[in-house]
Amino acid sequence: MVDESIEFSPGFNVLTGETGAGKSIIIGALGLVLGKKGDTTVIRKGEREVEVVAVFENLHKNVRTFLEERSIESDELVIRRVFGRGGRNVCTVNETPVRVGFLRDLGRMLVDVHSQFAQHNLMREESHIDFVDDFGKLWDLRARLEVLVDKREDIERRIAELVRQKEEWEQRRDLYLYQLKEIEDISPCVGEDEELVQRREVLSHYEKLREGVDELLQVLGEGDYPLVELVGRVHNRVEEMASYDSSLLELLPVVRELLAGAEEVHQRMVSYSETLSFDPLELEEVCSRLDAIERLKKKYGGSIEAVLAYRDELKERMDEEGGKFAVEEEMQKLKEVEDEISKVAEELTTKREECALGLAERVKGSLLDLGFSSPAFEVRFFQKDRIDRKGAEDCAFYIGVNPGEGLRPLVKVASGGELSRIMLAMKEVLSSMQRVPVLVLDEIEVGIGGLTAEMVGKKIKGIAQKHQVICITHLPQIAALADRHLVVEKQVKGGRTFTSIFDVKGEERVAELARMLGGESALSYARRLLGDS
Repeated sequence: MVDESIEFSPGFNVLTGETGAGKSIIIGALGLVLGKKGDTTVIRKGEREVEVVAVFENLHKNVRTFLEERSIESDELVIRRVFGRGGRNVCTVNETPVRVGFLRDLGRMLVDVHSQFAQHNLMREESHIDFVDDFGKLWDLRARLEVLVDKREDIERRIAELVRQKEEWEQRRDLYLYQLKEIEDISPCVGEDEELVQRREVLSHYEKLREGVDELLQVLGEGDYPLVELVGRVHNRVEEMASYDSSLLELLPVVRELLAGAEEVHQRMVSYSETLSFDPLELEEVCSRLDAIERLKKKYGGSIEAVLAYRDELKERMDEEGGKFAVEEEMQKLKEVEDEISKVAEELTTKREECALGLAERVKGSLLDLGFSSPAFEVRFFQKDRIDRKGAEDCAFYIGVNPGEGLRPLVKVASGGELSRIMLAMKEVLSSMQRVPVLVLDEIEVGIGGLTAEMVGKKIKGIAQKHQVICITHLPQIAALADRHLVVEKQVKGGRTFTSIFDVKGEERVAELARMLGGESALSYARRLLGDS
């Protein structure tokens, strides 16, 4: 296939052709553009890369919202993917570069592919609850629950953050309390360190001080020739001499000052001697307190003023930081939201149980139309440990198609023919509720034929009233019911193989149906099929 373009019509599109003509290439290309893992085998020999572009119109609201939330225009959707040898992989949505994972998420909202091999949404048990809600039109209620659960998660995040902050605060508080206690146990006063240093010097040099004061007392007033007495004698003699010679009067103030100084020094030494004492315990206490104050200064700012300022700052921190953790208030909000969640979830559970019965009856009726003689279908609910955005329960579809075999999980149905019809029955019942606009059916008719094939075709045509259906089939009973019939054909030109696709109408379509039936002898039957459709 080289530079081939296909525009599918609304409603029921069918693709037919010989086995090996290349019908699967179309499904592969669609899968590639919707995020499927790439494989270099899809690249034509001699080419470096393959490019696939898909255009979607009339987008559902959920798709537009998905795009707009990611700042991508949503009027029309153009998805482009270039996949090359050597790992080249370019994906764009409306010319905005995206990752392959983004294409996968987007693809789930656009196209539902069902084949005898590929898994599909109904084969994912976690999606069954969504089908029940689709059938019961419970999405508004689900939306209310989602808002409440999101609110609960926000509150829980705030609580977790507050608890974390509180734990950190408690660790800081323990440190603050330790530091406060350390400072207040010592309670230093401004200037105290200087006084302690001075007192330590006195006590440390007591012997020299005692020796000095005793010597000075001897010199000044207690020795054989005390200085005070000698200076007194000098004063008396100068005073006497000045009475005879007035020129000496100017010495009297000097001598008097010298005498007063000697007497003052003597008195002070006497007082100092009386107070000078030594206690080894006091020296130990002074050194110990001084060491403690120096440690505080080293840890908290370098001075007693800085230590006291830090103490005041700690008290302010304790007052400011200690009262801002409103965990209890948030817990009360959480309880109120949990109560609301329980009420909405309970309402959702009740409605799900009611609509599950109707869904089961509708599916069983559709299975009867598709040739199952005594089908059974059941929706089983399973309680969750905790209510989440989808509600209080999960569910799974159980089905029984053969009498006496009991019900089995839908996801474990093994027979290809059974699975195809079961999926079709589910599709028919849910087609009016489902929001995925395009349904791709890739040779789902394995194991069926005749009247059952005609029933399957009618079911597909019914689904196509509300979805765009692209169906690859080998059954003329199905092909005859399509709104548009495309034929895939393989041709060889210049030693190279090419796949082409063309629309068939009128006699061309009759001829294609005849080919599918077995040849020209089937032309009349082919015309009858088209007439019946």
